[in-house]
Amino acid sequence: MTNFTLAQLEYLSQQLSEELSTVKHLTSKAWVEFGLARDTLRSLSLTYDEWLKEKDLEQELPPKQ
Repeated sequence: MTNFTLAQLEYLSQQLSEELSTVKHLTSKAWVEFGLARDTLRSLSLTYDEWLKEKDLEQELPPKQ
């Protein structure tokens, strides 16, 4: 029974190590994706601000004849 318990402990330890490695990889990937999403949101906000300014300028100009 002792050999079985030791083998089980070794197996579970290896499994835990692999799972923690996967978590580390996924966490790193999530931070990269979060950074990309933040950059996209910043670009979206800047583009929207530009669009609003252009829209306001168009409304201020007299109509073309």
